[in-house]
This record gives sequence, C-alpha cells and structure tokens, in this order.
Amino acid sequence: MHEMSGPFQWLAKGALHYVVKNSFSHADWIRAVTAYMKQKIEQLVPGKPIIIFPGYMDLKPFLAQQNKNKEKIALFVGTLGKRKAPEDTILAMAEVVKCHPAARLVIRGGGPRKKELEELVGKLGLTQNVAFQGFLSLAELAKEYAASTLLVFPTLSEGFGRVIVEANACGKPVITTAIGPIPELVTDGVNGFLVKPRNPKALAEKMIYLFDHPDKAASIGLKGRELVRRRYSEQSFYDHYHSLLATVGQGNYEFY
Repeated sequence: MHEMSGPFQWLAKGALHYVVKNSFSHADWIRAVTAYMKQKIEQLVPGKPIIIFPGYMDLKPFLAQQNKNKEKIALFVGTLGKRKAPEDTILAMAEVVKCHPAARLVIRGGGPRKKELEELVGKLGLTQNVAFQGFLSLAELAKEYAASTLLVFPTLSEGFGRVIVEANACGKPVITTAIGPIPELVTDGVNGFLVKPRNPKALAEKMIYLFDHPDKAASIGLKGRELVRRRYSEQSFYDHYHSLLATVGQGNYEFY
C-alpha cells in the first residue's frame, strides 16, 4: 500500500481514526499483534479487554532455507516511501563501501520514491553497489534472504515488522530501529541490533561490524531463527489460538 499524500490526507486519516475507534468501541474483546499496539488501542478505547496475539505467518519457505551467502550483501525489503526511510540505508551504504568496496545493497520493493532514491545512489557514486529490484513471491524472497548477509530495516513507524521475522527465520541478523513494537521483536545484540531512527552512521557501524565478523553475524542469525521457531511456528500458533479461545472472557491473555 502506498502512503497517502496530498490535500485530502488529513481527511482520510481522520475518517480512518473514526472508523477504527467506532469499531473498537463496539467490540467485546480486541486483539492486538504487539504490546505496542495494545497501548495505542487503550488510548482510543480505555477499559476494553485486549489480548496480545500475533497473526499467522507462513514461515515454512523461510525456515527451510540454508545459508547461501558468499558475498557481503545487505538487504532492504519494503515500500519505497517515507515511513520505511530507505534513504537511511543508502546513506549508510556510502560509509560501508569505504571499508568494504565490494559490498552490495539490494533494495527489494517499489514505491513513489524510487526515482528520488536512484538519484541519491547516483549522487553518492554507489551505482555499482546498490541494486533496485521489485517485490518477490514469498518463496523467491526467502531465497533472497538466504543469499544476503543481513537485513537493514531503518523504519520510522510499524505496527509489527514482518520482514524482521522473515529475515530471522532465514538465519539472518537484523539491523533496525528502536521504535514502536520493534524492541519486542529484536533484542539488541541477540538476534540483531537496534539503533536510533534517522541515524545512518549507526546503521553503517553495525553493517561494517557484521561484515567484519561473519561468524558473529551467523551466530546472531541462528539465535534469531531459534526465536522464530519458538515464537512463530505453526504449532505455536495453533496452541496459542486454542488457549486464546479457552481464555477469552476469563481475563487478559498475552502471547509473549
């Protein structure tokens, strides 16, 4: 979905806020995919019982992948809009190539800012290091993760952060921002690294560190895969959904 823009943006957001609040007001129970979203909902409709329960994700194509990384490749996956801050990854890459001239950044996604970002790549002299490629099927995307060294995800706003789970499922470390629900998905230094938003320098430092220490990158990635297997597997989803149905009406239920 593209980000809204133009003179009617404020009207669309206002209407969406009204619809969401009205829907929540008439619900007996509300399900939030993260604790962060639970807090946001509580601000809209105080006092409503809320359960925390992530949605089902088909992670089989990702968990089945074996490491196929033979080069220093950073991967960005997401819409090329303001909210994902893809320019921060490109600016970070300008620092990375000073230490690793052969390193590459693969940008998977499309959106309204593609031309602007391509111009930034040219201005920074990164045309040999940065490749813009489109969206992929889940199976093809899983192969893309497997061929990469790490995922860079400098997002500014998220409700969940599915690509983080996908990358970890493939055994890849994630460098992302400590905003919204992201710290619920990534523990700094365990299955990835957290940096402040709008900080290309910090992104670059973590990218260089993982490129310099492939064994550490692999170790962090494997910890991420173990976490995903435990928290987001199909069996885990079924078990928690069964518990959810048995628990609703008796009190709050938390997935984590």
